Amino acid sequence: MRRYGALAGRIPAALCLLAAGCPFWLEVVTAPPVAGLTQAEAEAAIVDAGLSVGAVTTEYSDTLPAGRVIRQDPQAGSDLEACTPVDLVVSLGPAWITVPNAVGRTKTEAQAAITSVGLAVGAITQEHSPSIPLGSVIRQDPAADTEAASGTAVDLVISLGPRLVATPNVVGMTPEAAEAVLVAAGLSVGMVSEGFSASVSPGDVLDQVPEAGRPVAEGTSVHLVVSLGPAIAVPEVVEMTQAAAEGAIIAAALAVGAVTAEHSDTVPAGRVIRQDPAAGAEVAAGTPVDLVVSLGVVTAPVPDVVGKLHGEAQNAIVEAGLTVGAVTSEHSDTVAAGHVIRQDPAAGTSVPLEAAVDLVVSLGGPDRS
Repeated sequence: MRRYGALAGRIPAALCLLAAGCPFWLEVVTAPPVAGLTQAEAEAAIVDAGLSVGAVTTEYSDTLPAGRVIRQDPQAGSDLEACTPVDLVVSLGPAWITVPNAVGRTKTEAQAAITSVGLAVGAITQEHSPSIPLGSVIRQDPAADTEAASGTAVDLVISLGPRLVATPNVVGMTPEAAEAVLVAAGLSVGMVSEGFSASVSPGDVLDQVPEAGRPVAEGTSVHLVVSLGPAIAVPEVVEMTQAAAEGAIIAAALAVGAVTAEHSDTVPAGRVIRQDPAAGAEVAAGTPVDLVVSLGVVTAPVPDVVGKLHGEAQNAIVEAGLTVGAVTSEHSDTVAAGHVIRQDPAAGTSVPLEAAVDLVVSLGGPDRS
């Protein structure tokens, strides 16, 4: 420790020291090292060394906990006059940073996004993923949008792409058994359709896509084709009697479906007008064949128009769904002129709709000229 006994030429400094409670002689002291100490410890060490605490500021630090001294000014070991102020910079601890989202990015993109905000890339591992492309990030830790200290390491899991599995053979199995085998292999059942087969029992799988043994990505859907058994051609039964048609259908290993009836101007009553499925269609055994059977032509009773005026008779015939046929006239001693003497067909006869009814109209009594 060096002291100066005279104050010559140092009056202003001396007055300053007196005001601060320092001795009348000027004393040179050594600045103590306070970096790494808590603020309280550093201030105590400075005062004990005969110096004073100067400006105290703060800043973030990735290496020192909050509340500890990062640096001092003047530096430790500096020779200073007593009561010289020593400025301190105190740590606020590490800065907090929002973790960026790396999921779905390529490894290179993810690393750049992490380091650009002041974080570090941590452990990088790999695993298979059915949904994340090869080389892209599946997940990260810490998660995106969380807060982390500056320099924190972000671990990444990178996709190896989907795991490949060999498609198992499920031909000949029931759909339920096939689905269980596919699920156990890491696959799933996709579309299920039907097809005819003379060799695979009805209800069992006759084909699959992709075929057995093909390597496919884990989670791939396998299309199954289920057997309907052998194809059977539907026989032609139109214009057969209902009984004959039903016999032909059953003989073909099919079933008689719904049987309905309707009138027909061309197919006699009791015979088949049409069928569904149509003749020649290929269907599975037991498929029902619907039939429409003829009721024959639509008929209507002939109205009684004898004795009516010619005009009234025509109206009655048309209203009954029939047509007026040949109209002739003759003299009659019993039927007044203009009235119908007779008709053909006779009243009450059932005839097809629009059938013609012929009329004979009276001219009155015999011509006596």
